[in-house]
Amino acid sequence: MFLHPYGIESNRYCTLCANCIKNCPHRSIRLNVQMPAEGVLTLENYTMSGSFLSLALMSVLLVENGSLLGRDSLAFALLAERVPIPYDMLYSIMFLLVVSFPFLGLWLYEFVITGFDRAKSAIRLNMLGFSFIPLGLAGHLAFFFEHFLHGIDQLVGMAGDFLGLDWQMNTVRAMGANNLREFQHWIVMAGAAGVVYVLRNFTTKHPDIFDRKKYVLWGYGTMLGVAVYLYWMVMGHTSRYF
Repeated sequence: MFLHPYGIESNRYCTLCANCIKNCPHRSIRLNVQMPAEGVLTLENYTMSGSFLSLALMSVLLVENGSLLGRDSLAFALLAERVPIPYDMLYSIMFLLVVSFPFLGLWLYEFVITGFDRAKSAIRLNMLGFSFIPLGLAGHLAFFFEHFLHGIDQLVGMAGDFLGLDWQMNTVRAMGANNLREFQHWIVMAGAAGVVYVLRNFTTKHPDIFDRKKYVLWGYGTMLGVAVYLYWMVMGHTSRYF
């Protein structure tokens, strides 16, 4: 943001303002195709804040509305009955705990397997936290896919009302609950495959910080398995559009 188009060297700084198209005198703006996750794998500086946010992107789905621990979930309602604190404060505390747990859990694991070498554990966690971005993105895509289809149905209905036509669609119902869940599961598995791909590339390109590769992959693999299982539970919730 606030960078001149000629000063942008990475799409991470793009805000889709389209000023690059307006300012290029040679009309040479083009779309460059690159390997998946290339932007993550070629970062020059992996920060702890970036790693935390990458893992938070993955875990925050669990506390969104309609999810396992959302404000409208049965689990949260039961918790609110048993904990005598204000409703909003309880949700805020649970939100912070859920968002922070993956990072804190992996940081503690790294701290132990490196022999309490704080510097080395921080370097590796700062890097590998970014590998969970594909799963976080895929999980949100799968979770909101049903809402996206419902939005299309609403737009079709509004267009029909505007034109005086009886246009009514229920794409979600037509797709079927089982087919929708299966499609969502495939999206989640694609995100998990993306995590494995990025982890594999990290371990190949930086062998100097993966001296205990077996233990590292076991820990991050466990985190990946737990996340996929929870995502499948989220996608298994009863649809509100059937």
